[in-house]
Amino acid sequence: MSCECGQCKTCKKREARRLWRAANVEHVRQKAAEYAKRYRQKNPEKVRAQKRAYYRSVESASAAFKAKEAARLKAYQKAHPEKSRDRTARYRERNRDVINAKTRDRRAVERREFPELVRAKKRRYYERNKASVLARQRAAYAAHLEPRRLANVRYSRKHFLGNVDAIREYKRSWARTAWGKNLERSRERARLQQNRRRARLRDSCSPGVKAHEWAAICERYTFEAVTYCAYCKVRAGVTIEHVVPLSRGGLDEPGNVVPACRTCNSSKGSKLLSEWRYPNASVGDGGVPQL
Repeated sequence: MSCECGQCKTCKKREARRLWRAANVEHVRQKAAEYAKRYRQKNPEKVRAQKRAYYRSVESASAAFKAKEAARLKAYQKAHPEKSRDRTARYRERNRDVINAKTRDRRAVERREFPELVRAKKRRYYERNKASVLARQRAAYAAHLEPRRLANVRYSRKHFLGNVDAIREYKRSWARTAWGKNLERSRERARLQQNRRRARLRDSCSPGVKAHEWAAICERYTFEAVTYCAYCKVRAGVTIEHVVPLSRGGLDEPGNVVPACRTCNSSKGSKLLSEWRYPNASVGDGGVPQL
């Protein structure tokens, strides 16, 4: 046991050291920090092992102790932001694979166990960062546009060639479902696609007519829920008629198409309006239909 008399030489030396440390607190702290830094640099593995052993020993510590440690760490990070960021970056660089694996596992569990919370979290993030998210998406889409297009073409060809019969049967069943409710839509879509194909084969200037554009055009000739022929105004217009035929240089665009009945469409054929005389002379001047 050490002597505590206060009169011997050992006790006097101990008291002198205590008084010197009390008078030179900053110097002592600086020296201790320098020594600790040199020790950590010389023995990194030993220091990490000591920290792991320490934290394992306090795993069962009270919530108050853990809260105290968290507060101490937060105060240090606030007082030394640069050092904290550098240390975090070095740790992540050393343990990138482990961190990524843990993150993937955690997110997989969250998506499986809490799908609604994950969707809500994504929605909140999107609302807060809408501009940056859209900019990122546009940049990624533009950077991978050609590879994505080629991949889609390859997949479509492979999928179609491997499922020709199934695809055709699906399209037929879709057109027949709900007591024929989709039949006219499927026919209209086929006509639009055929016109676009013919125009693309002829030239590359035709933009094509989208379904919503065709619906807007038909509204101009609709009366009491019936779309009438743009020429005779008598029969229902069930076909897509190009005012200037594709074979005569017309374009497949909204300004060049009107609804027409089969009789008028077949009668006009590839003629221009100035060349076509409608059989009923009462329609327009000299039998020329008025659009």
